[in-house]
Amino acid sequence: MKFRNEAENRVSVDWDKNNLLRNYVFNISTQFISALISFLVIWSITRYAGTEVLAIVVAVTAGSQTILLFCNWTSIALLRLGTEEFIKTEKITYIYSARFILFIFNVLVLILLYPFWSSYLITILKLPSAATPYLLVQFIIISILAHFTAGFQAVKLLRMQGILLVVEKSISLIGIGLIYFFFTMNWENIIVAYLIASTVVVIASFFRLNKYYVFKAEKKYIRKVLLFSLPLLPYALTTFLTTNYLDAFFISNYLEKNDLGVYSVAYQFYGFWMQLPTILGGLMMPMFISYIVKNHEHVLEKFLKESMHIALLIWTFISSILSFILCIIIPQLFGIHHMQLNSILTIFILGTSFAFPNFIGFAPYTLAKKVVFFALPLAIVTAGFNFLGNYILIPKYGLVGSTYSSILSLLAGFSISYLFMSVYFKISVTRSLVSLLPASLGILLCFWTSSLLIIMTCVLSGVIILLFIYRQNLMSVLEFIKKISKVSNRT
Repeated sequence: MKFRNEAENRVSVDWDKNNLLRNYVFNISTQFISALISFLVIWSITRYAGTEVLAIVVAVTAGSQTILLFCNWTSIALLRLGTEEFIKTEKITYIYSARFILFIFNVLVLILLYPFWSSYLITILKLPSAATPYLLVQFIIISILAHFTAGFQAVKLLRMQGILLVVEKSISLIGIGLIYFFFTMNWENIIVAYLIASTVVVIASFFRLNKYYVFKAEKKYIRKVLLFSLPLLPYALTTFLTTNYLDAFFISNYLEKNDLGVYSVAYQFYGFWMQLPTILGGLMMPMFISYIVKNHEHVLEKFLKESMHIALLIWTFISSILSFILCIIIPQLFGIHHMQLNSILTIFILGTSFAFPNFIGFAPYTLAKKVVFFALPLAIVTAGFNFLGNYILIPKYGLVGSTYSSILSLLAGFSISYLFMSVYFKISVTRSLVSLLPASLGILLCFWTSSLLIIMTCVLSGVIILLFIYRQNLMSVLEFIKKISKVSNRT
């Protein structure tokens, strides 16, 4: 009976709206805790094993995540179609089972092809040959974990992801501590610690999620998931070219092995900061789907037109201050004195503004509308920018070149999404385009000055001017936050 009431509450639009702030604060908190633990892990590896060992661990992870893309292309169907099934039936039986069958098929194919892709990854990532089995095992474990993660999102167990993430990072940290005291701090033992942590989370996820489905394989649902996912297959295959895993390939080939370790430290902070809009987007996705299923699409369009740009400006304001603080703290905390570190951090943190509208608005809206053909041209453009940027800029500008290529990819993604929203859906989001000007200014200033104070002052001034211009929208957003805060406190 308790389970029944719990599920009934989560299927409504009001639950999504009323719990948005509470869920976001909870997931930010767990993300912060997990990030702190990750930093301790990275710090421990860097201090006691060196950046070269860290570079091997990062490269193995990059390789396994690359292969994951080839079997994870149906996960979005579980998120979108599974959420719809959950709203209607309080279960995800049919979509979950259908996706599981396709997922197992993809994994088995990749295992059969293991001798081919593992040798290729070992060569291009310059990994020791002993890393081959670690690539396979890590790929299998994280692919299973990704399946459960999509299931949690489908049944709106949005806090569970944060809890399990903290558990995984905590077990990793304990494993690193045990390795330091009782074993050798080499890359093999460190990866084993990661694998054990992920396995524990996989087991916990299975027992938490199994009450929401009974395995029932039906052809029509397999066909439904497949037809929804097929347009996303090219997108999944090209997504790799937009990630830091591609950066790892280029840095490993063009720069020193130590550079990949330095880059991965900076990317840890960038990744954490990027997780905050990613979490918000993940929380808003079920709400977007609920609004559309219940025929309240006008609410979403109003948000995209009149509120999203305010959230973007506030995000840029905070990002500017954070980048300034990180540039002061990280060199001392990690003992890294790389001449390009401050530029990398500034460009990375400010560059998250280019991804912010996609995460919290464009992507949830298009997916909720079941418009998936758009994913392919988006992936091609962003992948092209990142690949060419790495190829052209890394040999000339080093790590800064890799950072700029990543941010140019995000900017290209925003530009394509902006045009798609304006032309296909006829929704004007011009204010969000204007609101990117302060972040763009700060990133461009990195070309001409290394003064953190000048960059931060220019960005903050631009944000304040635009918030003044859009002050009516600002007041509306503040009123909405105040309203849902009161509702969250009551519930």
